[in-house]
Amino acid sequence: MFDVIQRIRTMPRHFVSLATIFSIIIVVFSIVSGTNDVSAAPPTLSPVLTETGLGGASPVVVTLKIVSVVLSVLGLITLVMIIWAGFSWMLSGGNSEKMRQARDRLVLAVIGLAIVMASYGIAKYVFDQIVKATT
Repeated sequence: MFDVIQRIRTMPRHFVSLATIFSIIIVVFSIVSGTNDVSAAPPTLSPVLTETGLGGASPVVVTLKIVSVVLSVLGLITLVMIIWAGFSWMLSGGNSEKMRQARDRLVLAVIGLAIVMASYGIAKYVFDQIVKATT
């Protein structure tokens, strides 16, 4: 019990000592490593742009690429849903309830596909008009 109390009493001294040592180390290392040439060229984002494949593309083109990828993924999900509904319908075994569920799933997937295709067309048209207006 008394050992714990003794540790608690000496802890602030140790904390202050450690904090002082770490502060001195940080200051020394920051001075030593701070050999920055003021006349050096500022860092640019060109390595990042070339690594990501964006290059010097305009924000409109980048946004169009992102929208295209998202809509492509949604189209793929819709295709999987259509195939799943078709298999469910074929494997329903004549059960009218399973056939109805599969038919409803197929109808909803086709509606989803129509929405994805329409949204792609609308996005393409809007971005083409933006590009035409800004160039």
